[in-house]
Amino acid sequence: MVKSFWSRRITIGAVFIMLLLNGCGNGSSGQNVTEDPADIESLTDATPVTADEYGKYIEKQLLDVIAEQLNIDDAEVETVVSDDLVVQEVSIDTGARELSEDDKDNLIKQIKVFCGNNVSITFSQEKGEAPYMSDYEVLWDALRNTYPYLPYLQSVGIDTDEIYSRYAEEIEAVSDEDQFYGKIESMLSELNNFAHLRVITPSEYMRAYYVPEEEKDMVAEENDPYLKVVTSPLLSKRYDVSEATEYETGSASNEEIFSQYYSDCDTLYLKISSFGWDLIYRDRDIIYESLEQYPETKHIIFDITGNSGGSNYYWTDNLISPFGGHYDYEIRNYYKSSPLFEEYRSNIVTFPVSDLSDAPDWVEDLGLDRYSKLIYSIPYDYYEGKTVNKEIKRWVLTSGNVYSAAETFTGFCKATGWATIVGTQTSGDGNHTSPILLLLPDSGVLIGFSDCVGENPDGSINAVQGTAPNIPCKKGETPLGRCLEEIRKK
Repeated sequence: MVKSFWSRRITIGAVFIMLLLNGCGNGSSGQNVTEDPADIESLTDATPVTADEYGKYIEKQLLDVIAEQLNIDDAEVETVVSDDLVVQEVSIDTGARELSEDDKDNLIKQIKVFCGNNVSITFSQEKGEAPYMSDYEVLWDALRNTYPYLPYLQSVGIDTDEIYSRYAEEIEAVSDEDQFYGKIESMLSELNNFAHLRVITPSEYMRAYYVPEEEKDMVAEENDPYLKVVTSPLLSKRYDVSEATEYETGSASNEEIFSQYYSDCDTLYLKISSFGWDLIYRDRDIIYESLEQYPETKHIIFDITGNSGGSNYYWTDNLISPFGGHYDYEIRNYYKSSPLFEEYRSNIVTFPVSDLSDAPDWVEDLGLDRYSKLIYSIPYDYYEGKTVNKEIKRWVLTSGNVYSAAETFTGFCKATGWATIVGTQTSGDGNHTSPILLLLPDSGVLIGFSDCVGENPDGSINAVQGTAPNIPCKKGETPLGRCLEEIRKK
């Protein structure tokens, strides 16, 4: 079992309990409301307090609680106070933010600590006519200014302006977070969820939040923006992990490696369905152990058909490095300058695209103005895993749904000649830096998308073209069948 790496997340409920234990009202165990002289300078025996002054004081205290514990800075609080300084009514307007029943219950407890059990409490949303439009605009601002693929989607017949306008009308009528979440999912699917564009699900969030203990050293400063997002107090409660204090390595993917040995051609077959973070340590010696079991192996097949990616560390450390040798794989990455770009890519060196004499035409078409060089130099200096000291012919099987980190592995194998690719064209969107996470501040919903365009060795867009196999399947063939046929010819 692996304990949480992201240990800084604190739930609203926990803070509420802590505040209640410390006390915030009258009584011997609590903080008396007249103990802060800066706030209640007028509340002294020498200066009689009016009902209006006392009401303003209570309103300020409650606004502070709402801002600190619920992260709502634009709330409004109104009180009705009698001449004998009894708070009779408290009205709270939370603006664009709809409170959950738990939040309301906790806030009611706070109010009654200040005002007594007989106070009348009401909640409202003056902005309730369209409480999620602000988040909708935040999302589209990011899509227009940081996500690089809107012009490409337009070029293939997806009317992004029409989609924006149509869903803006629908979002105006949305009144709760579940509806908003569903609408955004639907909208992004109309954009083909292209290049990692999607709503982050709670299970995806869980895998971003927990990193196995053995992989902590791989999480360096470059991940600080991600850490900030996945531990933000603004996150929706759908991403709450307060009940899950431990995480079992391999539990998220639940993917086992299937192996088979073909003795007639001395070939070891390994089916690897995921490159998930939580599988790196589990599978670190898979090559060494498999070849110990079948020492006569002359060919090894890595079947990554259907593999949608995970971490590049999986294939660099678990598949490439055990065979020895040194490989440099250089890729050009392109970006759009924006505040999100600065937040996520401040740790990498980028240059103006105008410095390039051989930039592809699509760089200008997509509005890309910065580029960097991404270099995989394998094995990494830290690698201390077991190595295999024998010559073995390597093969990789691909399909149309090979994606992300699995795509980068495919591109590496083809570009360096490390393995022969057999199968069909991949789906792409590898060959670049990790997709970014966008936190929508009012709802707390997370959006993921690639802000980077990776260039293939032939100058094409990796997310569009993917990688073509060295040996394509003929009609009716499977990648494995075609690969075994090639091996048996030798």
